[in-house]
Amino acid sequence: MLVDPKFDNASKEAIIGRIFKFYEIGIGANATDPLHYYYKLSELYNIILKTAIGIEIEAKYDLGWTDQYMFQFKYVRPQDIPQMGNLNGHGYFLLYFCGLEIYLSNGISHTAEDNLVQNNLAQVFYNFVKGQSPSSNGVSIPKVTANKIPYMLVGKNVVIEETDIKEKVDFWKQLSADYQYDLLRQIHL
Repeated sequence: MLVDPKFDNASKEAIIGRIFKFYEIGIGANATDPLHYYYKLSELYNIILKTAIGIEIEAKYDLGWTDQYMFQFKYVRPQDIPQMGNLNGHGYFLLYFCGLEIYLSNGISHTAEDNLVQNNLAQVFYNFVKGQSPSSNGVSIPKVTANKIPYMLVGKNVVIEETDIKEKVDFWKQLSADYQYDLLRQIHL
């Protein structure tokens, strides 16, 4: 990220210091946890995804796209946890969106929990396609605003939460402006 010849060692250290401070890397009681730096690496890895989503949402909102909604699928089948952990991989929700029968031809049957998760996800898209606000089990996803990015967390339960994407976008935009260099896209401004 900081390989551009524009950055001398002092600038690189200043940028890294700001990133560590913002993401609280090596700070606080958790810094002594042996997995602290792994967790923070995972969080930094999400920069690429979350910040890009936030920048796109903000740009569309500025263009007048006021009907934006966001959901996150958060469920991993118990039998998949040993192979993939608690975080579902890219496209894992398609297992529930396209139909469990497609993927379970090996004789493993899906559970009542699988059916519940599939129903929760299907309702979101069904209501949205019908021209209604996306909702599931009577819970509606609030629209994204200029200052907030709420989203529906879909799994065994359906809940509304608010992301921290906006503050991360603001941090990276300010850092880029301060150095006249977009550190995420690696281009000069």
